Amino acid sequence: MPDRKSSGTSDYVVGYRRPPKATQFAAGKSGNPKGRPKGSRSVGAVLNDILQQKIAVTENGKTRRIPALEVMLRRLANDAMRSDPNAIRLLLPLIDRYSDSPEAFNAKNVTRTVVILPSNGRETLEPD
Repeated sequence: MPDRKSSGTSDYVVGYRRPPKATQFAAGKSGNPKGRPKGSRSVGAVLNDILQQKIAVTENGKTRRIPALEVMLRRLANDAMRSDPNAIRLLLPLIDRYSDSPEAFNAKNVTRTVVILPSNGRETLEPD
């Protein structure tokens, strides 16, 4: 196979990974002038933004804006207090895992005790 040579330079050989000088990028110019496009955000980043989003919640006639994660945890705790077995199954491991931190469980916030009577399976609230 004969050597292919560029018309301008006699010592430059065109071949594998050696394009002709005429088609090479000019010095100082990029082959991708706009640069690499920004990729989509990771799933973790999107999920974190969703959980940090503030949601308006009405409690005792007052509207508060609290993070979506807190809304979900409050809902889970309320369902567990209503004897929903799925909510209890989800909530108990969370309590075990995060109850070591002082912020996770504050005994001052507990105002009522739920007692489930074995005779009829209905719950009653003990007086404060």
